[in-house]
Amino acid sequence: MIKWIEPVVVCGPSQAGKSLLVRMLCEANDVYSRVLTATDRDIRVDSHGVPSEHDGIDYHFLSSTDFYSRIENGGFFENAKVHGNLYGTPVKSVDDVLESGKVPLWILDPFGMAKVKEKCKEQKMVTENGIWVRDVVPVFLLPADLHIYSTRLMESNVGLWKKRFETAMNEIAFFYNSRLFDYCLNTTLTIENNVAQLEAIVRYVMFEQHKAGANLYPDDMFEGIGGKVSPAGAKSSLVGADFDLQYPWKVADLLKN
Repeated sequence: MIKWIEPVVVCGPSQAGKSLLVRMLCEANDVYSRVLTATDRDIRVDSHGVPSEHDGIDYHFLSSTDFYSRIENGGFFENAKVHGNLYGTPVKSVDDVLESGKVPLWILDPFGMAKVKEKCKEQKMVTENGIWVRDVVPVFLLPADLHIYSTRLMESNVGLWKKRFETAMNEIAFFYNSRLFDYCLNTTLTIENNVAQLEAIVRYVMFEQHKAGANLYPDDMFEGIGGKVSPAGAKSSLVGADFDLQYPWKVADLLKN
C-alpha cells in the first residue's frame, strides 16, 4: 500500500509572521515539526554582530555551488530565487519529519506553493522513502493592517523594504485571484489565537487524511477529533473548549463576500 500525505503549508508575504506562527505551534506541541528549507544567503546577525540564525535550526545554509548541484540532482521539491538569494525545500527535509513520527508543517511563499501544487498534479512529489506527497493544503497568513506591515518591513529591511512591499502586494493579489488556497488567517487576532487556529486546521486536515487511508500516524494521535466536520469542531489542544475557532476562513467562503 502506498503511503501518502497532504501536508499543511503556511504561506504569506515576507515578515507576515509565518515562521513565528509555526515555531510557536511546534514549541507548544511537539507532535508538529517544521519542514526545514535551504538557502544560499548568509546567516543573519543582530546589531552586535551575533548570529540570530543557526544552521540546521532556522535553515540549511548552503553555498551557491552546493545549492545548484542539488538542483541538478533533483534534491529539491521546489526552489526559487527571491530577492537575489536561492531558497528551496530539500526532499530529505520532508522525510526527516515523517521519520520522526511528527506532523510536517511547511512554510513557503505563495508562488513556491503553487509550484508544489502543480508538481503534485503531475504526481512528481515522492520522498526518498517513497512517501507520496499527493497534494498540499495551503493556509495564507494575511497582514491585517498594511500600514503596520509596511512599517515592519521598513524596520527590518531598510534598503529593500519598497521592493519587498511590492512583492507582498503581488503575493496578496495572487492569494485572492488564484483560488489555490484553502484557509486564511488574519493577523487582526493575537499571535496566540492564530497559533490555536492553525493547530485546529492542521488537526482537522490530518484527521480527514487519516480517515481517507493515509495511514502515516497511529489512531490515538487523533483522539478527540472523531466525528468533527470542520476545523472549528476539531478545536486546538492549546485552548479551552469555549474558545471560538469559527474565525479561520474557508477561502471559498471569503471570496463570496
